[in-house]
Amino acid sequence: MNMTASTPSGPALWRGMDRPTLDAAYDSSAVVPDFKAITGRWPERSAPWRARPDTRLDMPYAEPPRCRIDLFGPADAAPLVVFLHGGYWQMRGREQFSFLAEGPLAHGLGFAAVGYTLGPDAGMDRIVDECRQALAFLRRDTQGKGRPIVLSGWSAGGHLTACLQNEAGVIGSLAISGLYELEPIRLGRLNDKLGMDAATARRHSPLHHLPANSPPMVVAWGEAEQPELRQQSLDYAAAREAAGLPTRRLPLAGLHHFDELDTYADPNGAMTLALVELARG
Repeated sequence: MNMTASTPSGPALWRGMDRPTLDAAYDSSAVVPDFKAITGRWPERSAPWRARPDTRLDMPYAEPPRCRIDLFGPADAAPLVVFLHGGYWQMRGREQFSFLAEGPLAHGLGFAAVGYTLGPDAGMDRIVDECRQALAFLRRDTQGKGRPIVLSGWSAGGHLTACLQNEAGVIGSLAISGLYELEPIRLGRLNDKLGMDAATARRHSPLHHLPANSPPMVVAWGEAEQPELRQQSLDYAAAREAAGLPTRRLPLAGLHHFDELDTYADPNGAMTLALVELARG
């Protein structure tokens, strides 16, 4: 998403930024000249994983067409890593991220990629509720064995992970470059397709709704991301720590918003090892 700012002009909306500056601050691709090449390879990297015989594709968990799950790996009692994709709640789809299965499957874990309705066809209330339905479906579907779930998500999916960290069956979570304070999203261009008012943004901002207790969470981010995106993770990790919630920070040196996912796909990558640690308790 190209949201290059023009010369700032207008009232300050967030941390001294006017709207053009705020839009630029949340343009995750602005500091990644080759982001189109990187993301363009994701479907190609995902294709062989989608062709595996132990893969179940397009499992419907609700009626809307995007409410589908792709499930990878054997249907046994091993912990299941669930991934909620990013795209600022209005772009991308689960199919692009099948390549991430490589890391978890190498350690005997299952992997599920969840799709959900995007804005403007759905607002934040519905998006969060659909992902909640997906988790409930996975609990019912997996052979009745109640597989423990390690919840994970990237970017907008990191936000959804934080919203759903205490759902039944979740034993730990990995929130990657998430958006935990939605007010700057509401004030900028990204809200054009989401239609959040102030109450909705507040209601779905994990920073303002820390649970009394939660399973362990790893908060990860790329150190080469936009400063405002890094700050979202830093603020959320600090708030969790101050509340006494089990939290581990995972800064990824030299990585930006897109290549950080390689450490999820790599069986020896930092994110994969964090998922394994969460799965083992």
